[in-house]
Amino acid sequence: MNLDTFSTPQKVVQRMLELAKLQKGEILLDPSAGDGAILSQFPAKQPYMAVENNPVKCKVLKGKGISVRVGDFLTMEKIKADVVIMAPPLSVSQGFEHIIHAWEIVSAGGRVVSLVDVNTLKLLENWLVNRPHRSYRLSSTLWKESKGLFQILVIKK
Repeated sequence: MNLDTFSTPQKVVQRMLELAKLQKGEILLDPSAGDGAILSQFPAKQPYMAVENNPVKCKVLKGKGISVRVGDFLTMEKIKADVVIMAPPLSVSQGFEHIIHAWEIVSAGGRVVSLVDVNTLKLLENWLVNRPHRSYRLSSTLWKESKGLFQILVIKK
């Protein structure tokens, strides 16, 4: 599995959305839109924003009628969301940076729901100490290929 580009399985996305406990009118953000695996599961009438660094993937998403901004989420300004639902690049340093940045831009009372590997989660331990959060292990029925190495992290602001 390529640690920086992969498609999040549909069952995993559904679980992430359940854990997000979305409220009507909340603005959602997928900061690493990729092939649209997460975006395609967003509730139809829920306002959202999407960012993708790869222009080719953006073109494909736009061809599917998905609104997406081309650029690097880590350097974009003026992005605000109530709920960030993401599968960041899973290399430890990038995953860590994406989760911290998502926390910084999410509104007060908002949530960050992120797929995270165990190494990134360990790196985040000290940062998470004073932040309400919970991690959920992915069962093999949700994602067989995860082999217990990935979890869903929910951080409340």
